[in-house]
Amino acid sequence: MVIEGWVTALTLAFGVAAAVVGVAAYLRLYRRQNPDQALRKAEASLRDSRKSQEEPNDKEVPPQE
Repeated sequence: MVIEGWVTALTLAFGVAAAVVGVAAYLRLYRRQNPDQALRKAEASLRDSRKSQEEPNDKEVPPQE
């Protein structure tokens, strides 16, 4: 069975197109999740900084004379 050249070209073109669509979909998903994670980290950092401002610092030592 001999496969004609146009069938091979069509198969390769389909494979390349499927790969491009797959990579594009993955990158869209990755970019959507990444800002959410950055936002969560920023909110957590903000909460931690507020807690440290509200709580007295136990590490401070009064000056000794």
